[in-house]
Amino acid sequence: MSCWITAHAIERDVGRIATDDPALWREIRRFNLPVKLALAAAQRVRGSLVRPSHTRLVALAPCRPGSPELRAISRDADAGLARGACSQLRVNPIFTLHAIDNLALSALAIRLENREPATCFGGAAGQAFVALEHAMDELAPPGDTGAVEAASDVLIVGGDQGEAALRGEPSDAEASGVAIVLSTRPHRVRLVAIERTPIGDAGRDAGEPPAPHAVRGIARWLDALAGAPAGTHRYRVPARDGDGIDQLEIVAEVA
Repeated sequence: MSCWITAHAIERDVGRIATDDPALWREIRRFNLPVKLALAAAQRVRGSLVRPSHTRLVALAPCRPGSPELRAISRDADAGLARGACSQLRVNPIFTLHAIDNLALSALAIRLENREPATCFGGAAGQAFVALEHAMDELAPPGDTGAVEAASDVLIVGGDQGEAALRGEPSDAEASGVAIVLSTRPHRVRLVAIERTPIGDAGRDAGEPPAPHAVRGIARWLDALAGAPAGTHRYRVPARDGDGIDQLEIVAEVA
């Protein structure tokens, strides 16, 4: 199987976007933080796509979606229902977008004028590694998967945030966006396999539980790859970045 990492980007600084890419910022400024970071990361790898309109798009929905504004609206709605009426509730329509898990996927497809089938993985723990497995299937020769035609590029994109952002605090150490382009074109890193070993009930009880975050785990792996020497690179996914079901190990070949 030929599945190469052609390009990747990790975006952690939302304040940088307006300065570095004003045109992008005008389009995304009203979106919530995970979507802003995801689309900013995607913009940085866009140039490596051979045919953007025919790239297979894979989105990672945030495990902690929404915005401070949406949280406030939800609390006001709960309070109104408790009183028996919501006649005083006022909602800015733009904030209703912040409840849509696949907002980044929709916005990216429009930007790329993309016409291919797309996939969005929901907010479960370890979803990023399932997305990597999905990308490998998309890039496999048709005879290997039963598909009519293999993709030439797959773009995985996602973003997430922490509790600080949802409280409206100006900085959030957990906030990040990631974009990865995988293709059949040879490059420095080839993704070989994602190995899964069942943890079992005893292992789950004894180990650290997963802490769901759409992109933190995949960002750690990319950081590890960046400094890896040539040869086979095996990355054992920390329990807090996993899915709580399997012990994951990512095998890659570094040129």
